[in-house]
Amino acid sequence: PFPLGLESDLENEKKPGAPKHLAEYNAQQDAHEGLTYVLDYIHEGLNKAVSNTYHADGPNAPQAALLQHKRHDDSFIWDLFGGQLQSKVTCSSCQKSSMTYDHFTSLSLEIPNNRDVTDIHELLKLFTKSERVDWNCPSCSAVSHTEKKLSISKLPPILILHLKRFRQDFTGALSKNSSLVGFPFTNLTMDPYITHKTSNPVRSYNLYAVCNQSGTLSGGHYTASVRKDNSWWQCNDSLVTPITNPQSILSSNAYMLFYHRKDLNM
Repeated sequence: PFPLGLESDLENEKKPGAPKHLAEYNAQQDAHEGLTYVLDYIHEGLNKAVSNTYHADGPNAPQAALLQHKRHDDSFIWDLFGGQLQSKVTCSSCQKSSMTYDHFTSLSLEIPNNRDVTDIHELLKLFTKSERVDWNCPSCSAVSHTEKKLSISKLPPILILHLKRFRQDFTGALSKNSSLVGFPFTNLTMDPYITHKTSNPVRSYNLYAVCNQSGTLSGGHYTASVRKDNSWWQCNDSLVTPITNPQSILSSNAYMLFYHRKDLNM
């Protein structure tokens, strides 16, 4: 059963005058936006948070950031899908570092425009690539052109990777990047992208589902490829058929990749 009246709430959203979230269930919607909305909705219904305020300066260590976040967002949704990003800036004058933290239930990865074929590790490297920023150091007040480094300080049990295939140009027109992105079915290692290996003892993931998008955002169709035990199945609306060649899952229609940590029995 759905938690805390979620089923009736979702039914109410289909009624006239309801908020335009899942109400337009017959219209073309973005699967990633829909998934994010549903996860947030269930999380808010189950949230056992004890506080709704944050310290103004924020924590400056990964574990402290997790503890603060847990005080505000505490549900099985965050336990399963929740991860933490660390952004680190180091002053080029006094060498002191400052860290900020953000939390996620999925990672949205840019696909390079100039590649017909790429792979998921190239996208993750691009996501965590250092960038040069102008920064006013709070310790010595020096303004420096320094490096900002993004990394993952906490990996979630369920890792969702969203391939950003759609882009909007200055006219508002959407275009789709149909590059083939390679990804492993087993042993996706996240070692190069994490902050501390000791706080993430299991860092390898196995693929268990793929959300596919064919066509365009305004006139496309979503299907899913799902692993059950050692077999893969194609879910196309109400039609579920076996996938005889799992390598066919590696296609330019792959839109969201669902991985589970290897220590989970799925």
